[in-house]
Formats: sequence, structure tokens, C-alpha cells
Amino acid sequence: MSDEERRELGALARDAGGTAGSIERGWKRAADTPLSLNRIKAYLTDMAFRYKRYRLSLKDKRNADAFDRAKGIVASLQGMAQTGQDNLLYFDESHFSPNPSVQYGWSPIGQTRCDEAGVHRQRVNVLGALVHDRKLVSLLSTTV
Repeated sequence: MSDEERRELGALARDAGGTAGSIERGWKRAADTPLSLNRIKAYLTDMAFRYKRYRLSLKDKRNADAFDRAKGIVASLQGMAQTGQDNLLYFDESHFSPNPSVQYGWSPIGQTRCDEAGVHRQRVNVLGALVHDRKLVSLLSTTV
């Protein structure tokens, strides 16, 4: 494989990511030189790529100004809870699905590929709240 072809394969993996099969399909559309799945995996490994789980994130959709305002409000509420002026609950929810959409793909070593979190149909919802004095309140529900 020429240096130019290696650069093209690396660019395809960096931009598209995904499985070796999806990279192979992209390679077939873009290049004349055929490559097997095993050769693609070997070349990507030699070029310091690793096949690992994607990180799902909504961080890029966050409004920075609103986030900073909310941090200030939380700090104020924490102060009120510490002085006994109010009760503060830390609330969180989590969803468990029998069909997780865990994505894996090739990415350069040291870089984690991010993708948007997906939607699942059937899941179990777990809701919990932690009172500022460390008491736990929880609720469990199922969604089909």
C-alpha cells in the first residue's frame, strides 16, 4: 500500500469511523485498490488506530451561557441548604434497555470518538434523589 493510500485510509477512518466493514465499503467506493477486512484492520492498527467504544455525549448541544447561569443558581441553593433556609435535592434519572445501542469504531490512539445519544423503545427508568443531608429517595418504573 502506498503512502498516499495509507493517508486516504487513515482519513476515511478518522472522518467516518465505524466498523472495519463500513470502512471497507467506503474504501471500495473511493479507491481502486481492493483491501480485505483483515488488511484494513492491520493497516489501521499500524497507523495507531484502535477499535473501541464510542462515547455518547450531549456536551456540544449545551448553551454555555445558560450552563454558567445554572452553576451560579446551584451554588446559591447549596448555600441556602447549608444554612438551613431550604432543602436541596440532587435528582437524577437513568434508563436501562435490553437492547443497548453501544457503538464501536476505529479512532486514533488517544482520541475518543463521540456520537449523539440514541433513543430506545423498551427500557427501565430509575429515578433517584439525594437530599443534601445524604438521605436517598428512589423510584423505579418500566416503559414499553
